[in-house]
Amino acid sequence: MKQPTDVAQFSISTNPIKGPLKWVGMENIKSPIQGFTKDSIPAQISALVSLSKGDQKGIHMSRIYELVQSLSCKTLSKKKIFETLDEMVATQKGSSDAAKLTVKAQPLLQRPALLSEKMGYKSYPMQIHGTRKKNTNQLVVTLRVEYSSTCPCSAALSREAIAEEFMKRFQEGKVDCKDVEAFLTNESTWPAWPHSQRSQAQGHFLLNDHQELPDFSKLVDQMERALGTPTQTAVKRIDEKEFARLNAQNLMFCEDAARRLKAAFQNSEFKDFKFWVRHFESLHSHDVYAESRK
Repeated sequence: MKQPTDVAQFSISTNPIKGPLKWVGMENIKSPIQGFTKDSIPAQISALVSLSKGDQKGIHMSRIYELVQSLSCKTLSKKKIFETLDEMVATQKGSSDAAKLTVKAQPLLQRPALLSEKMGYKSYPMQIHGTRKKNTNQLVVTLRVEYSSTCPCSAALSREAIAEEFMKRFQEGKVDCKDVEAFLTNESTWPAWPHSQRSQAQGHFLLNDHQELPDFSKLVDQMERALGTPTQTAVKRIDEKEFARLNAQNLMFCEDAARRLKAAFQNSEFKDFKFWVRHFESLHSHDVYAESRK
């Protein structure tokens, strides 16, 4: 009678091309996760380990998959992530010495209007990224916010054009207040207007050894306060007017936004941080980018 094949023998490669691999595993595993907010939300998880032995054909993916699925039963914490990373390495029976686990989600956070009673929801892409290398674990959290940016150069040129038009219309000396009011409120008399664009800022925060997972909603609030012009949800006329006022008070180039965020977090407890800022230009067909670090 033919004996059943020993599954273990397939773990040793018969391929003449051998060698270690930096990372092997699974990406975009779907699972409900609790940790970004109080409720469980859909998430995508990537779990990878190193393949350190050159003659090893592959890894035990099913063992890693089971570890990932166990996360859906518990509130995500720094301790649980580090335990999972250690177990991911241990399940490979000596063929791995490093692991990384990335959890991605886009929770909906309720945001109030600027002045009225209106409310709405915004989606905030977030990540928790844990790594284990040489018996050392570290955890980085990232999140992205959207805001409006009005170009300071465009604002200055618009003011110049408006001033020139004003002098053309009222060059005789005495100016009637009603005529000035008509000039300021009549759309057809304004020769120029500054351009704005939707922009994005992404923060990367490295936790220190004694720091737990942060409150993500508070991180969102802190980033949006630093920028001053977060995009809105439901609005009334008074909210849109206030948004226009905030844009005028917060003129900024891409570099300004990156520096604002750095200043806002300079005294935070994070071991390290960096910000990626992108303005999706309305004047140009390309984007502009700036990066700041602690």
